[in-house]
Amino acid sequence: MSRNRTLPILIVPLAAALSLLLAASAFAAQPTAGSTYTGFISTGAHLGFKPPVSFKVSVNGKLLRGFKWAGDGCLGLGGPGDPWTNPYFNNKVGTINVSPSGTFSVKNVKSTIAASGGNPAKVSISTVNGRFTTAKTATGTITFTLKSIGHTCAPATVRFTARTH
Repeated sequence: MSRNRTLPILIVPLAAALSLLLAASAFAAQPTAGSTYTGFISTGAHLGFKPPVSFKVSVNGKLLRGFKWAGDGCLGLGGPGDPWTNPYFNNKVGTINVSPSGTFSVKNVKSTIAASGGNPAKVSISTVNGRFTTAKTATGTITFTLKSIGHTCAPATVRFTARTH
């Protein structure tokens, strides 16, 4: 009488693969709670100044607060100096949830900036997708549309990397 050894032979590799998968998800990168992350988006620098991205992680590590990114799309930046210090060019996204696996996303967040200092009112619509690659580094994309004085910039996608120290 012969025994079928195929079943035990298949179970061992399957169990090993499953335990590796579970171990990898258990070590998913989570942000450093309470830390501020800063970095840059992938568009080119203007007069040597790179457009920044920033956010702060909540004390429980489950939220990104004050997520904002700088950029002009196709609307123009104006005169000399670092344009990113002007609040007009900083697009606010706000609060984003962080999943247990360290990913985060939010869709179609509308931010309105009132006319000021000779700049017309502006509306940004942002979608953010990202993940923590380590506890100190987050990467992702921002897809956005900017609108001002009857002009709409075509949707664009930029990459970002932000770190805490």
